[in-house]
Amino acid sequence: MAAGQGDYLDGVLGLGLGLGPGTALASAYQERARLHTQRAAVARLIDEVSRGRSMVPPDAGRFWQSDAQRAYSARLQQLRGQLALAQLSLDDARDSIDRALERVALAVTEAQAAAPSAAQVGRDG
Repeated sequence: MAAGQGDYLDGVLGLGLGLGPGTALASAYQERARLHTQRAAVARLIDEVSRGRSMVPPDAGRFWQSDAQRAYSARLQQLRGQLALAQLSLDDARDSIDRALERVALAVTEAQAAAPSAAQVGRDG
């Protein structure tokens, strides 16, 4: 298990709090659903930013001479830069959510392995 992953799993699954594996599994499923919702929202934002980037008009060139024209061109360049940074930030957010989903998938697997099977409960009960 990666460093710090145990703490994450304990937090997600409620391990160490006396909660049974069934509760831990339910917590992991809830966390997975929450992360999928976040990922879908980030994906929509990525699409919107991409569309916004494509709508920014190209620079009119250096042939413009007036102050207003130069200011407009500078603002377009600034807008392109801000949208590029937003795109990078959203890509990072999506990647972080993907890593969290991988950790939750591992937690689900571990919780399922820790949960006694119905046959075992019947035998032991």
